[in-house]
Amino acid sequence: MQKKKYLKRRYLKEEAKGQLKAQYWPCLGVQFVLLLFTLGLPRVIGWLIDPAAVAELLKIEFFGVDFGNYLLGYWRTVLFGVPAGVVSIEASYFFLSVFRGKRVGRREFFAGLCGCAGRKAGAYLWRMLFLYLWGGGLVLPLAILLVVTSGSGSTVVVAVLFFASVGAALVLMSVKGLAYSMMPYIIREYPKVTVRKSMRLSIALMKGNKGKLFILFLSFIGWFLLLFAIAYGVGRILPRGADEAVARAEWVTRSSYIVSIGSALYAGPFMAIAQAGFYHNLKRAGLASGAVSQAELEGAD
Repeated sequence: MQKKKYLKRRYLKEEAKGQLKAQYWPCLGVQFVLLLFTLGLPRVIGWLIDPAAVAELLKIEFFGVDFGNYLLGYWRTVLFGVPAGVVSIEASYFFLSVFRGKRVGRREFFAGLCGCAGRKAGAYLWRMLFLYLWGGGLVLPLAILLVVTSGSGSTVVVAVLFFASVGAALVLMSVKGLAYSMMPYIIREYPKVTVRKSMRLSIALMKGNKGKLFILFLSFIGWFLLLFAIAYGVGRILPRGADEAVARAEWVTRSSYIVSIGSALYAGPFMAIAQAGFYHNLKRAGLASGAVSQAELEGAD
């Protein structure tokens, strides 16, 4: 392999396209398992648990602001996100196997899905905790300042600072998300590596390579713009309720389903295999350069 060819976008996408063509139907099946947990599970839990009752239970007012809504958001993230996070880690390893040319049967996939579920859930929560901490570290102080100074003449200035901090937090969370992006592969491929160590190894591997992965993701934007255009067109054609707010909510729901299902048919697995290939070759390069060692990956201190 030529120098740095392992991370070239064109090389990764060509490899991913070839492997997807060879194992399209298994990849499609795994994508729909992911959809079942990301789209189906919230629906099922919504039928079983009334969100309004939970919101009333968590109602906490401070300076006229209901912080219970924020707690409800975190509760939903944990309740919906953890099962989907466990499935996404196993799916990441499946797509890594596909990139390597290995065929994974249904039994093997579901056996892997059920194995070490607690460890995978811990990895998902640890990653999300740090992302929230990085984002909240910028937003929370200004949010408190905004609440405390509400009604005073400085509200507009604080509001501008608040929204600026939100933008900065999103950028920082995106950068950190790229730094932690190799965690699912490490935690699944190396069972002896702890959750905290998998984060450190991911950061070490991604040092100087976050831009390359970002460009790889960005190269798929055309597929998703096409899906959004289709979703918009279908949403305009389908009948909607007379009430404008209800009609808007219906359009958003239908569009999200169309984009999710449409991406699962091709763009989703294509991008997932390419990202798995990025990890596969990045790990080889990291071992060669000394950024990580085989002993560390095997769980040695």
